[in-house]
Amino acid sequence: MELKELQKKIKKFSDLFNKLEKERDANVPNNIIFPYLKAVEELGEIGDLIVREFGIQRREKKIPNENFKNVLGQEIIDLMIPLFHLANGQAIDLEQEFIKNFEKIDKRWASNAY
Repeated sequence: MELKELQKKIKKFSDLFNKLEKERDANVPNNIIFPYLKAVEELGEIGDLIVREFGIQRREKKIPNENFKNVLGQEIIDLMIPLFHLANGQAIDLEQEFIKNFEKIDKRWASNAY
């Protein structure tokens, strides 16, 4: 699935969620606050998973996880969904932003002697 298709798919969810939230509280800009907070929550879960996997946590808190790669993949997707939701709420074309950003990165790397 291409990035643009994925963003459209998530937009359907975003539109429905925004409609339901607007009915609940019309004063809250849900296209910014909810996805931001959800992304922070999901990023925290990724951090927690990494801390547990690599034993940085106290021994009594370390939870063995034989499926680290699979769980990490799921958590990364959980992080991407609210970021797409945030982009959709602000009418940001992520595919165009990726292209612009990678062009900038390519120029930066090309100017360095790496």
